Amino acid sequence: MRLFGWIQKFLFSRFFMALVIMIMQVIWVASFVFAVYNRLMYLQYGYALFYLMNLILTVYILNRNNDPSYRMAWIVFINILPAFGGLLYLLFANHKIPKNLGNELMYQLTLSRGVLKVNEQDIPEEEVASHFRYLQKYAYYPYYRNTSLQYFATGEECFAKMKEDLQQAKHFIFLEFFIVKDGRMYQEIREILKQKVEEGVEVYFMYDDGGSITTTNFNASKDLSSIGVHTAVFSPVSVLFLLLSKTNNRDHRKIVVIDNEVSYVGGLNLADEYINEISRFGYWKDTAVRLEGEAVRSLTAAFIQLYDASSKEDISYEKYTSYPCKEISSTSLVQPFSDSPMDEEDVGHTVHLNLINAARKSLYIETPYLIIDHSLQTALINAVKRGVDVRIVIPHIPDKKTVFMVTRANTVPLIRSGVRVYEYTPGFIHSKMILVDGILALNGTINMDFRSYYLHYECGVLSAYDPEITRMAADFEETVKESEEITVEKIEDTPFAVIAARAFFSVFAPLL
Repeated sequence: MRLFGWIQKFLFSRFFMALVIMIMQVIWVASFVFAVYNRLMYLQYGYALFYLMNLILTVYILNRNNDPSYRMAWIVFINILPAFGGLLYLLFANHKIPKNLGNELMYQLTLSRGVLKVNEQDIPEEEVASHFRYLQKYAYYPYYRNTSLQYFATGEECFAKMKEDLQQAKHFIFLEFFIVKDGRMYQEIREILKQKVEEGVEVYFMYDDGGSITTTNFNASKDLSSIGVHTAVFSPVSVLFLLLSKTNNRDHRKIVVIDNEVSYVGGLNLADEYINEISRFGYWKDTAVRLEGEAVRSLTAAFIQLYDASSKEDISYEKYTSYPCKEISSTSLVQPFSDSPMDEEDVGHTVHLNLINAARKSLYIETPYLIIDHSLQTALINAVKRGVDVRIVIPHIPDKKTVFMVTRANTVPLIRSGVRVYEYTPGFIHSKMILVDGILALNGTINMDFRSYYLHYECGVLSAYDPEITRMAADFEETVKESEEITVEKIEDTPFAVIAARAFFSVFAPLL
């Protein structure tokens, strides 16, 4: 049974988890001192055996073929908390989800690839071709020409247009969010969906249980089902949250598809702060893109992947992807894609790294979190060395204080190397956008952090030579004007205690 109110939020917070771990560690140390003082040799041998097991586990971690920062963070964690560090690693670190769900997801990925035909048309624009070829070959999503793209600079703009499109639906509606929270945004969408169901439109809705567990004091699935909406909850979270490794892999995607004609991808969840109906961390700056044309088919298939795997229903790929897409005349390149932690390909991380390395003139980035590994840090610094104008906008008002502390710590070597970093002073910037040389753009759900790169299901839209990229760049410039640049002088003026705290938390950045 779901917990409610502040008790629920507290029990599932990082603070509570850290508190429990520290209390258990204190008990461990106290029992060890007691065993030594009272010469209880059998207990001392037990502790020695436990340390030996942690040593073996450390050697095992060092030989794993995954990100070095991730491995090092766990090794330090295990050695600082020998009592339970190893146990927590075994529970949470292996990027696993329930076996049945995992098998079903792999099956759905195979099915979706069967309906998304590879684009055999060559890309003459060699300066961008490699990015689209990579996604087609390793993420299995084709690129398209005949698709239009519309950029939204705020959640309010996106929400208004999304409601118009939903009201025009004639065949089906797919909606997928990481967070669902009752409020104006939810209720207005709910009323439209109710009307559409009454008109005979098929409506499918999916949300992530882990993302919504601390914000939802009502059963969204039950509420939507009561008005005829087909619902699915991705990887439901058990009351035994702390003991279930499956909670580590979440559906962080935000996708809306209407009639296989229109789709939306961006940072917006179904909660009032995303449209600034309420203020949690100052003004909430978010962005999204709207697609019309053949590229929508990829997002139709992407939605079905996780919905079919998460529900007892079986939505037909052939049925919904065969609805005619709008005929659009465009020479732009557009490529929606999805990233899964199930395979061995870290698509989101690779796309980010490739875009940074490709920049020759300018590289503009908006991200709520900047928790990056050495390869990304080096790539950003090397871009500056090549003479690229590198600018990054991060929040000024944090949503997670510890994560924000690590984000600020990660800016230090970048700023010293010439990267220009800005804090969005009106509030919190949730946009995930990368612009390269005014010709390439990436919009979607992928944060610049370890969770997005290695643990979560994510999605994005890569585009090139689209007129909307000019609007994205203009919006970025306006965002910079509203932001405060972080300089070397400001870094050097930081109190030592703050620097020490940032350094400590940065060690565990991959685990946050």
